[in-house]
Amino acid sequence: MAGERMTRQEALVSFTRSAAFAAHAESLSGSLEVGKLADLVVLSSDVMRVPPPDMLQAKVRMTIVGGDIVYDIASRTPGAR
Repeated sequence: MAGERMTRQEALVSFTRSAAFAAHAESLSGSLEVGKLADLVVLSSDVMRVPPPDMLQAKVRMTIVGGDIVYDIASRTPGAR
């Protein structure tokens, strides 16, 4: 139902800050800040701005875990950790 949908911003917060809070890890993760783990993905498009159907076409270009690149589409191979 339309009244039960999350906005894109609410979904982003749910998967980041709220998830870190639920895991009692908000001092280590959940937002991009100095001193926190850098766990993130870089997508091929800005899913916060593209039309909803286009969100499904976004591809992962890079994955970073703990500040280390573990996947980079440019090299087509997983990075060293």
